[in-house]
Amino acid sequence: MDGADHRYAIILAGGEGTRFVPYSTPDRPKQFLHITDDKRTMIQHTFDRINRLIPADKIFVSTNDRYTNIVQEQLPKIPKQNIIGEPKKKNTAPAIALLCRLIDKIDANAVTLFVPADHYIDDEDGAVKIFEKALHFASRSDKLITFGIPPTYPSPDYGYIRRGGPLGSGEYTVEAFVEKPDVETAQNYIADGDYYWNSGMFIWRATSLLSAIDAHMHGMFNLLKNVGVDDDGSISRESIEKYFDDVESISIDYGVMEKANNVVVFPFDAPWSDVGTWKGLADLAARFRIKLPGIVLEHLKNNS
Repeated sequence: MDGADHRYAIILAGGEGTRFVPYSTPDRPKQFLHITDDKRTMIQHTFDRINRLIPADKIFVSTNDRYTNIVQEQLPKIPKQNIIGEPKKKNTAPAIALLCRLIDKIDANAVTLFVPADHYIDDEDGAVKIFEKALHFASRSDKLITFGIPPTYPSPDYGYIRRGGPLGSGEYTVEAFVEKPDVETAQNYIADGDYYWNSGMFIWRATSLLSAIDAHMHGMFNLLKNVGVDDDGSISRESIEKYFDDVESISIDYGVMEKANNVVVFPFDAPWSDVGTWKGLADLAARFRIKLPGIVLEHLKNNS
């Protein structure tokens, strides 16, 4: 099974506007702003990138309840029912698990790509090739795939992935996920050569992730079984609210990836940034000669 018909994507868009104050606000956080150019917002760039691989009707967005209208406005090609509003902020695992449950009910052979809405990738063609390779791998495997960014400096701001042995086509087993280190430890990681930044991007078969949820977070799995998916592929509002009321708040890294023994890391060699701070944005713009929007330049001056 390796057909494009079984490919789905989920954009995680739950950020709440704390990264680029005062430009970003709780009503319009970073993912909905023009950060790196004045033509497309961060979430629109993310959509454009994955839409090269996956049709719009198979792209889903998980976001805060308050942002569903903004998502519809900025991504009009995505069906309204594919935009899932979270009534409570419960970290990444509950949202990812819920979308896998939904997609698995739609297509038992589904392979799902999960990407945050607010990452910058300089080489779009390179990113698409990496995703294509990983989608192909996942379609023929029960592995949980994560993407590791080759570190370009000893950052204390990212978690790290320590790779194990090679699997034959450029991907590696994962020996460990490592919490954010101090600068000296990060320097040692870079010197070692076997460490990546943890990108927060994933690919797996929906059934594989649900099996991992069952194995490592059985309480969450039981809650998922009670979520009703309608024949048209939608989830009732009542089911969503009940699920988020009861589910544990936990990241997918801590809840599954750090515990599972079937995790694989693909090096993500395309230039990447999570655009996390004003300084980081300034450095990014200088590195790639990005022409930033005027309003962003003004805020950069005020926050330098």
